[in-house]
Amino acid sequence: AYHWDSFRFDVDSAVYQWDFRGTSTLSDGTLVAGVGFAKVQSMRTYAATDVEVKLVENNLRRLLAISSSRHPDFPSVLFDPFGDLSTFHEGSVDVFIVANGAEMEVNQTLDLTMVQRIPSVGPYDLEMFFIEEEGFMLAVANRQYLPVASQSGAKIFDQPSTIYRWLEGAVAQYELYQTLDDSFLSVPEDESDSFAREAFCIPFCQTSDDPNVLPTPFLKGATRITSFVDEGEFYLAVSQSLCDFTTDVITCSRFSAQPKSAILQLNRKTGKFGEMLSVTDEENFRLRRTLVPDDQLEEHSFSMRIDAG
Repeated sequence: AYHWDSFRFDVDSAVYQWDFRGTSTLSDGTLVAGVGFAKVQSMRTYAATDVEVKLVENNLRRLLAISSSRHPDFPSVLFDPFGDLSTFHEGSVDVFIVANGAEMEVNQTLDLTMVQRIPSVGPYDLEMFFIEEEGFMLAVANRQYLPVASQSGAKIFDQPSTIYRWLEGAVAQYELYQTLDDSFLSVPEDESDSFAREAFCIPFCQTSDDPNVLPTPFLKGATRITSFVDEGEFYLAVSQSLCDFTTDVITCSRFSAQPKSAILQLNRKTGKFGEMLSVTDEENFRLRRTLVPDDQLEEHSFSMRIDAG
């Protein structure tokens, strides 16, 4: 996935395939099959940020998804608080199917067919994962709708990230499954001073039990999203940052408070990701020899935000 070439963002990304013809000798003298990776297909992308590959439908189909954080097919116009109309380009997630199937012969050339273009707003990271009760999922971390240098403040990072579910069979595309909307809140890192914390949440500052913490809507600046499983429970880690990719964290932190990152947990009753549940099924079974009752799942749920971005 090519983001830019130092001059422009409409740069082709490419798919490479290992060429098994011939052999290669490693530095330790080991002889291996193949002579390296060879480009087999290019695709036009616009500030590409991530690529994911996954086998779905009982390993019968192989999917490839690539995110463009900008895309000229989806122009939008917004009102800038400083009085100007600014045109920005929303992004997209392009989904491809390997047309020649999941199982390939040695040196058979990949045949990629695009089956879906999902409009997104500044998609920065993709995560494909499987939940047994729900199916094959695609999470998209949507980061921002304008460049950091746009002078529009931290509100450009107020974007909902999204989760999609793969529709199997003839439909062969993703459907929207969940939106991580403004009901999820962000808070600044602990080391931020009072001025930076207030600037971080303006104009949507909310109150909390801790007067030093001013939550604000959305998982601001979602930059990475990772799924993981622990004791049978599914989680999403959403890494958040307001730093530009050309700026190091220390320099960036001088100008803006940084958000804590979020840990979300799958609620088996609703089938959706939400804030952390106080007791897991496995822990409850150890204590009481039964799963957590459905009507008690969300009792004492809490937000987990960590100083890591």
